[in-house]
Amino acid sequence: MPKPIVCLSLALCQFAEVFRPCFTRRQWKYFVIVLLGLIECEDGERSAAC
Repeated sequence: MPKPIVCLSLALCQFAEVFRPCFTRRQWKYFVIVLLGLIECEDGERSAAC
């Protein structure tokens, strides 16, 4: 199983891992997707979706 993209940054991985016990495996997948989406919205140009 490949590592989630969130683990490519050590600091972000350490931050996210604190919350892992709060989620089931399926919920964790969606948490990571939402977290990465929020980061994209903050780093890139603002769009209507953000």
